[in-house]
Amino acid sequence: GLSKRRCDVIFEDTLLGRDEFIKHAAKLAVSHHVVKREGNVTYLPDVEACAAQIRDTYQRITSEYRDDGYAAMPAEEWIVDNYHKIQEQIDFFLHAKAKRSGLFSRGPLKGLPVIELYDGKVKRCALRIYTVASEIIAHTDGHPDESAVTEFVDYYQKTAPLTTAELCELPTMLRLSLLMRLSSVCAITDRIQSERETAEHVFERY
Repeated sequence: GLSKRRCDVIFEDTLLGRDEFIKHAAKLAVSHHVVKREGNVTYLPDVEACAAQIRDTYQRITSEYRDDGYAAMPAEEWIVDNYHKIQEQIDFFLHAKAKRSGLFSRGPLKGLPVIELYDGKVKRCALRIYTVASEIIAHTDGHPDESAVTEFVDYYQKTAPLTTAELCELPTMLRLSLLMRLSSVCAITDRIQSERETAEHVFERY
């Protein structure tokens, strides 16, 4: 059956060239099938969990920075240098969710088409426009420019036209997708650092 969990599908994070990028858009459009919405499910990722992951990673990095011998990863340096900007985005979504405004108000979400996704283990439902935004982010290394977004959407719509409501929400969905991608990057840096510490402890024994 379909899971009623909010969309926590991990999108394949692979940088694509222009030709592959637009072919991927066309392929997605063919594979996306709109399904019936279920109850009051938002079909959005867990913003609170995303915010907590980023905050915890930031605190870990800044704590380890106090160690003169700590060699920060490039991704960690970027997180620390841009944390104030990241926090602004987190605050925007948390405030909107708390106030049930903007994207999180019942009106905009209720009219957005939902599609079925399958990650090889379980089927899940997600907002189609969130999925489109996440695919754009995943295949531009998190740095989509206006032309990339326009081309991707244009080629997608040759097969599966998006609604006016979806196109209106695309900028916000791109911001949300970027935040979720950053949360995933934070989780990866945490895992790498944990593995690094484990290896160091093993080395010290010998």
